Amino acid sequence: MADRIPLLVHARRFHNLLRNNIESDDGRGEEVLIEERPVFEHYACGMYLSACLAYLDNKYGQSSWKNNNNSTDDFDTFLLSLSEKQQRNFTRLAISESGIDALVCIRNAFIHNNNDLKKNTDKKSLLKVSSVKIPGITLNDGVFILTSNNTEDFMQYVRLSLVAVAIYYGDG
Repeated sequence: MADRIPLLVHARRFHNLLRNNIESDDGRGEEVLIEERPVFEHYACGMYLSACLAYLDNKYGQSSWKNNNNSTDDFDTFLLSLSEKQQRNFTRLAISESGIDALVCIRNAFIHNNNDLKKNTDKKSLLKVSSVKIPGITLNDGVFILTSNNTEDFMQYVRLSLVAVAIYYGDG
């Protein structure tokens, strides 16, 4: 079993760093926070998502949650085989293959299509995203806004998805 402590620590620290900065007014006053926060929050979430998916692609290969040749189980079945505590963590946020597929659609729209899922090459993007319950996504006619706050934490879903895929590959 690989030592996944660095992966867990750095993914969590990066998540916490961004979340703390989203909540901070940088000493410039609450008015600035109210005005800038939604934009900064959205971009912080999108950049975190992009970095995590790039990490997974580099470390385990493209669509690694679908293509683990070392496992006889598909990703969702694998998650059900984990310890009760791990299952609870992943089930609480509904981490799944379809959820990570939706994250890919969100990343593609964020990077290439000004947050518009309907402009993605994958014409099922809007359906993929709207059919899963990922916290911190507000959809309006295919255009999304991402949030990560004390109520809905989009980046937590992204982080736990990254951790789940790492465990799927034996890094944990």
